[in-house]
Amino acid sequence: MFKFTSRGDVFLDDVSVSPAVFSKKAVASHQGNFLANGSFEVGTDKWGMQIRGAGAEYEMSVRAMELSAEIDNSRAKYGDYSLKIPSVKNSRFILNSENVILSPGVKYSLSFWLYSEKKRKVRAGIVSGYLGSDRSRLKTMIVEPKWKQYHISVIAKPSEDDAYFVAIRGQGDGALWVDGVQLEEGGVKAFSVKSPIEIGFSKQMAHPIFELGEKISLPVFIAAYSQVKDCNVKVDSINYYGDKRTVLQEKCNLAQDLKRTVDVLHPSNETGYFRLVAEVSSNGKIIDSSEYAIGIVPEKLVTTTAENIASPFGGHARFTDGDLKTLSRLGVKWLRMHPPLGTKWSVVEKNKGHFNYSDEEILLAKNAGFQILGSLDKTPRWASTAPDGKRRFWSYPPGNMDDWENYVYKVVSHYKGVIDYWEVWNEPDSDGFLKIPGIFGAEKKPAVYVDLLKRAYRGAKRANSDAVIVGGVATGHPPSRWLKKIFDEGALEYMDVVSFHHYTDGRPGDVLDTPLSVEIAKIKNLIRQKTNKTVSLWESESGIMHPATAYVGLKEISPSYPTPGDEAVAYLVRHYIHLLSNGVDKWFYYSMFTSPRTDRREATGFFEWDGSPRPLSVAYAILSNNLSGLVYLDSYDLDKVVMATKFSGKNRDLLMVSTKLWKNDGFHKVSMKLDDLYSSYKVFDVMGNEINFIMSDNSLQFKVSREPVYVVAYKH
Repeated sequence: MFKFTSRGDVFLDDVSVSPAVFSKKAVASHQGNFLANGSFEVGTDKWGMQIRGAGAEYEMSVRAMELSAEIDNSRAKYGDYSLKIPSVKNSRFILNSENVILSPGVKYSLSFWLYSEKKRKVRAGIVSGYLGSDRSRLKTMIVEPKWKQYHISVIAKPSEDDAYFVAIRGQGDGALWVDGVQLEEGGVKAFSVKSPIEIGFSKQMAHPIFELGEKISLPVFIAAYSQVKDCNVKVDSINYYGDKRTVLQEKCNLAQDLKRTVDVLHPSNETGYFRLVAEVSSNGKIIDSSEYAIGIVPEKLVTTTAENIASPFGGHARFTDGDLKTLSRLGVKWLRMHPPLGTKWSVVEKNKGHFNYSDEEILLAKNAGFQILGSLDKTPRWASTAPDGKRRFWSYPPGNMDDWENYVYKVVSHYKGVIDYWEVWNEPDSDGFLKIPGIFGAEKKPAVYVDLLKRAYRGAKRANSDAVIVGGVATGHPPSRWLKKIFDEGALEYMDVVSFHHYTDGRPGDVLDTPLSVEIAKIKNLIRQKTNKTVSLWESESGIMHPATAYVGLKEISPSYPTPGDEAVAYLVRHYIHLLSNGVDKWFYYSMFTSPRTDRREATGFFEWDGSPRPLSVAYAILSNNLSGLVYLDSYDLDKVVMATKFSGKNRDLLMVSTKLWKNDGFHKVSMKLDDLYSSYKVFDVMGNEINFIMSDNSLQFKVSREPVYVVAYKH
């Protein structure tokens, strides 16, 4: 299959299919350990750790605990430390190494030592490819409260880009310790480290996002495995534009003590994204390196509840202290609960008549100042019309609509004043979320959804007269197709807000073949045809699919085109501008946080698998800060190539200026006439740093590209 996007002719010829031939020389024959930091002497560096609930009903409570792997010096098999994986009842974990490059067809052996607080099963092995789901290379082991070595040998099967990962998976109550992890060619041998000296960032911060002027001190661990006389450590900081500066350079001083921690002090006098590269060298040769990233954003603005409600900036995140503090610094004001799953029917009422609420986690978000969009969907098994044995039973409508309305009434009543905005069903036009069985299921679906919507509207308004019902939730291309069908069934009588999801191939709404503005206008026209009441329009879910990792030392594993950081930033800012300028009141970006697994980096997140930011996160913070207190005013062309969008406020106006083009073809000169309304101007880039401009002949002159720049005009 070939799939093409955007305009223009594509010529295809001479297509053939032949058996794949995999070379056994992907890497040269290697002696010793392929894995860096296999004994965890430099912290959790180069290891990904995910801990989550073992079922939907435990997802919210387990994740709220913010469980993460930690380095423990109380129990070690090699060196001074081991990796401790905290585990609680109803939780499961996955530990992944960074990717290593192996040769298909060659035998490799994985060995490691485990100690479990309680007897349990663990599955471990060498996985590969996009999701690492090849279970044939996983082995089940019984782990007990004593150190024991486990191993598995496999012939490496072909993998995407010859990239493989070590995976250790388990679940259940009680901690598990891991040490001495080794991946080697051939049979199992005695444990050895990959490098004579190793270096790693601490990576214990949930998300290293700092505010301007805040002290930034980042611990870096250095470990040697024999006496070292000549050892140097260097840390470089590389900003979003590729400018490099050295922030630490000194001797390791490992002659007496083989381990050392150095603190990297990073300046915080400018906003931006900074990728940090730490290197340890001996006799002029780099022995080991580590990558990390930080973001520096403007100081958090103090806003009122009314301003938060009016804000267009929404997202999806775990309701945990760490994630909420991070999102607050980025300027997020709204959170949509898909995930977390704490208001969904199969979670709230898993067993008929027994209601379970996630009050602690939801109140944490509410008390942190966020507005919450609750989610009403996911039929529990006892109420579902799904045939017996169906795994996705929750996607089928209930057999008794009274049960559905009762659930809605109960949950909306319970959270009255805490959650007053409720979205009815996620993506009901997709069979993945609303399945109507039978040959005519697709034809029946609009009427079924409107019935769900009607009963939810009635139950919610009965429970809370101030409840705001969000409906539609269309995800098809175009979303207007589904919305027209449900509007024809009377859906607009039972909703206050119309929502849609519009994922693209990575281009913002203003440069799509059919601009999203055309689709938005079509939806608005459909609304006007059916009702006279005011109905808001929200994009309650979409994001950039497969943003590329900014780590250069990590191989990109993606099922699709990995969107480079600068392209993702341009998408983010321009899509927000396009939505706001066309009357969409809110955009809930999905999802703010990437799964903390090294083999699943393709998610839409603002952060790397280790919690460090991507450029997206800083760009979001700069955008939300600049638009705070402003309202959309106008859009117009400055010339044939450059466009501007104007937002206005009490003391300042803001122009977002960029090229109309999406192709990254460099910078274009812009000349804007000065206005007597303003006393002064400043121009900023997407990272929040001032850009030089020229004031000449009663005009403001600067350069722009596909990335918007912010022109702030201060009023007299």
